[in-house]
Amino acid sequence: MAWRIGVDIGGTFTDVVAVEPGSHGRVDRKVLTTPADPIQGVVAGIRGLAAEGVDFGAAEAVVHATTLITNALIERKGVPTALITNAGFADLPDIGDEGRYDLYDLALRKPEPLVPRDHRFEVPGRLAADGTELAPVDPEAVKQLDLSGVEAVAVCLLHAYAGGGHEQAVRDALPEGVDVSLSSEVAPEIREYPRMTTAMANAYVLPIARRYLERMRDALAAEGLAAPLYIALSHEGITTPEDAAHFPIRILESGPAAGATEAARSMPGEERILSFDIGGTTAKACYIMGGRPLIEPRFEAARVHRHRAGSGLPMLVPVVDLIEIGAGGGSIARRDPLGLIQAGPDSAGADPGPVCYGRGGTEPTVTDADLLLGYLDPEAFAAGAMRLDVDAARAALGSLADDPVEAAWAVRQAVDEDMVEATRIHAVEKGLDPAEFAMVAFGGAGPVHAASVAARLGVRTVLLPVGAGVASAHGCLAQAPAFERTRSWPGGLAELDLGEVDRLLQALEDDCLDRLSHAGAAEVAVERWATLRYAGQGTEVPVALAEGKLDRDDLRARFEAAYAELFGRTAPGNPVEAVSWRVRVTGPAPEIGWPQVQPGSGEPYAEAPAVFDGDWVDTPRYRRADLPPHLNGPALIVDAASTLVVPPGARVDLLGDGSLRLMLS
Repeated sequence: MAWRIGVDIGGTFTDVVAVEPGSHGRVDRKVLTTPADPIQGVVAGIRGLAAEGVDFGAAEAVVHATTLITNALIERKGVPTALITNAGFADLPDIGDEGRYDLYDLALRKPEPLVPRDHRFEVPGRLAADGTELAPVDPEAVKQLDLSGVEAVAVCLLHAYAGGGHEQAVRDALPEGVDVSLSSEVAPEIREYPRMTTAMANAYVLPIARRYLERMRDALAAEGLAAPLYIALSHEGITTPEDAAHFPIRILESGPAAGATEAARSMPGEERILSFDIGGTTAKACYIMGGRPLIEPRFEAARVHRHRAGSGLPMLVPVVDLIEIGAGGGSIARRDPLGLIQAGPDSAGADPGPVCYGRGGTEPTVTDADLLLGYLDPEAFAAGAMRLDVDAARAALGSLADDPVEAAWAVRQAVDEDMVEATRIHAVEKGLDPAEFAMVAFGGAGPVHAASVAARLGVRTVLLPVGAGVASAHGCLAQAPAFERTRSWPGGLAELDLGEVDRLLQALEDDCLDRLSHAGAAEVAVERWATLRYAGQGTEVPVALAEGKLDRDDLRARFEAAYAELFGRTAPGNPVEAVSWRVRVTGPAPEIGWPQVQPGSGEPYAEAPAVFDGDWVDTPRYRRADLPPHLNGPALIVDAASTLVVPPGARVDLLGDGSLRLMLS
């Protein structure tokens, strides 16, 4: 049987999982991330799979999710990059859209542009909004630019979404050996500022992504793993390393997207799912409707203020719509200026990690608090591969209060409330009620906090999938090959030449099909979307299109139905205009399946006190393999890569596929 191998690199842990679809055989490994060279951590995990009998010669695919691109943007560790734009527009990265994300902050900070002012160049040439040439590009002017010290170039010319000829002429005039990103290829959409930031970001990380993916492929081959490598996308789906290296901006949120896919797959038939993922560095929540995570057509990277929309760099790339906060197991706890205990957003990460890891950490973290409260077994953490130091955790938390346990309880309450607030606000923005959703909890720390967070949100059902601690890596394996293209073609619905738009959609579809053919996808599904708005409005509503030729009346009806669902009303008689058109092509998803699990002995392997509602309660500890069909809390259910905390009054059912269903009272 062939093995499929998934790899997810997080800020604290690297997760590796191998699945044999025919037999449902499965091997998991969770190892500490190696920040200086993440590939070393991957190799350590891969070697762990080999030690457990995974036959690399029979591997059919390796699917990889990574935070490399996000981290490079946040930490500003990209390559020296230049920007080439039209005369008079070199200051646009500083001007932005002139919006203020906080009207009352007189010392407002905005993200620094990825390209400094002395690396921005202007060239003659201009297109009109409809793509008509007003003045040609001068190749000689491009050749005279001083690009010394520059490793990548972003080209963003006005109205290039309507025609990429001018940008291609600039690229043709640039010297050999420089990586070039054209906005007309990366993000051919209106609004020049986000199009420019997207092109700059893609160029900024392109050489890093290419070298990293080449090194990853070589490292896997050196371990005897020569199976094709695929990369997880930010909006569900996988692509080839070649496409990922050309459009690295599309893998910004690949790990969280894979986790959301796994959450949706964990509860087939469930219409409303809340994906809840806590790792060592961040917590992420995503609302899933009708079996699909919600997708946003744009994203903000490297925010100056994590919770302030508009404080980051706008990216015209589709991503799974999730909320992410700096509240993970490694989040550092301290007192704020008012003396209140808070956790995060900075994290101890993998090096040195929480104090209880014994790797040199000195500041108390959420994991230290969970350990001191009895929610983690110090002897069974990471399948016993790492013993946790309770005394060190107690000493660290003693720096926050005279009573370390009280400090740990305060840290726990603070971090859970942060997660609840962010998840609830995200729901309100979309007109959703979290209490109407079932939660799927995963990540190393997700099951530890799931019951507490769910109870505060009013959620009554929590599912823990098989291998919850490495669910994002497992979600990589269930992803289908996919590609998506968008292009702006604005105009009033009454005046648009729909025949021309049909040809545009077909061209986008053909491009996606060509890229999927390289990924080995034969049978495909095609989705077509438009973004429409009432004339005069500044934002658009995504609308799914019918198959076949476009029809004007059908387009308006679909728009008004989508508009009414969002806003509760329409504006009859107002003209409608189109802004952009989008095509997504998806290949068949692999059949991974679930193992069939039988109940165990039902006997706990130990009993120890844990804190619930401020009181110590004797709590049985079960290995997951020993679970009975049903049990009542309190309990700890210990797995190789995660621990489920079951509060008093809750009930856990072992389902046939090995997942656990937690029902809160």
